[in-house]
Amino acid sequence: MSDLIVYPSAGHNSWIDLAGAQAHFTNRLHTDDWLAAEEATQAAALLMAFRSLNEFEFDLWWKLDKTLADRYSDAQKAELLAALKQAQCEEALHLLRHDVDTMGVQAVSLGGMLSFKLDPGQNPPRHSQRALDILRPLLKGRSVARFR
Repeated sequence: MSDLIVYPSAGHNSWIDLAGAQAHFTNRLHTDDWLAAEEATQAAALLMAFRSLNEFEFDLWWKLDKTLADRYSDAQKAELLAALKQAQCEEALHLLRHDVDTMGVQAVSLGGMLSFKLDPGQNPPRHSQRALDILRPLLKGRSVARFR
């Protein structure tokens, strides 16, 4: 079973524990994929979701121990952590729904990097749109200059 080390513990690999994720999904529709998964699979999905979402550059201040900086009030920290937990749950559900291992793969290429082509109509988005919507205010924005 995957070991979740939950924030703010040192070396954390999740913002939410399994009990918190279960509570999140009791108040949400269309969670059949989460509920059907075994506990070990749910924990693995949460770990993968945490890693996946950490690919983004957050506009947050962190201390060296990877906890939120003291510049945030307790209320702000709670609000930020709630958003991170919710986004992690949504990303975990997305990963369970779109398990690439069970999709019909047409072709695999190992030319420099591993890539694969899914059957038509089975190309899911990389990240959960709900998770991205939740995290949008926390992400560093990229400015794009437009010249005429």
